[in-house]
Amino acid sequence: MKKLLLITVLTLMSNLCLFAGSDLKLVKGSVSELKGSKATICATWDYSNSTIENKAINDFLNEKGDEWKRDYPKEIAKAEENFLSRLKDKASKHVTPVEGDDADYKIVVKVKNFSYGSTGASVWVGFGAGDARMWGTLEI
Repeated sequence: MKKLLLITVLTLMSNLCLFAGSDLKLVKGSVSELKGSKATICATWDYSNSTIENKAINDFLNEKGDEWKRDYPKEIAKAEENFLSRLKDKASKHVTPVEGDDADYKIVVKVKNFSYGSTGASVWVGFGAGDARMWGTLEI
């Protein structure tokens, strides 16, 4: 669970310089203002209306057991740290990612739902079938 969450978030966010795939919709702001600006940017995450597999987070974690409940906060923190690291690697020619709120721009990732996907489909079909997905919005 933990590694899958981390890998999924990294994969989804690895193309942050594009700022939105089909599952993450840019709803506020503009990427064009950032290109070549060398502005500073920070990222914050909003899980206030988030679900996992279309279930409330606590309900999902309770179903999975104590290990998942114990590890979930650490995995989220690690995924967010890796996101910032990946942002620094991928978007540094456009912006300077910084930690904290002291930045010219802020990315707010509002996570709506996360699905772990189907292991069986991934194994049997391959080519991205059954992959984990995250839906939400981005605001700049």
